[in-house]
Amino acid sequence: MFLLSNVWEELGWRGFALSVLTQRWSDLAASVWLGLVAFAWHLPLFFVVDSPMSRLPWILQLVFLIANGVLMTWVYRGTGESVLWVTVFHAMANAVALGMLEVGLYVRSYPIVVGLVAASAGLVALRYGRRRFASRREWSGAEGE
Repeated sequence: MFLLSNVWEELGWRGFALSVLTQRWSDLAASVWLGLVAFAWHLPLFFVVDSPMSRLPWILQLVFLIANGVLMTWVYRGTGESVLWVTVFHAMANAVALGMLEVGLYVRSYPIVVGLVAASAGLVALRYGRRRFASRREWSGAEGE
């Protein structure tokens, strides 16, 4: 189910919007913008009482979606701009969240999850810089550089 629903988000976020945004901005800046848009996209779920997101602090969800946007861009770049693999990554993250919800750990562990995702995104930004979340060889498309 996640693969079918997430593919539409990732076609829009990474498959279309990222390429448009990175014509003007770095991968880091584009990822932050996409994180903000994703926050707005998911905002209605904060008002649905039955939604697990309605029990989460908004600020943590904002930090998570921005950091997750960085990781999604990194996966997208690192897989040769594959929407399939970034969709699989997105689906896997949602499946883990669902599993945590089922065993009652979702809300209690959310600050830890956000911290880990934010730290991972920070490491990606430190490793690759803000310009492009890929190696120089991947930037140029040339082998052996």
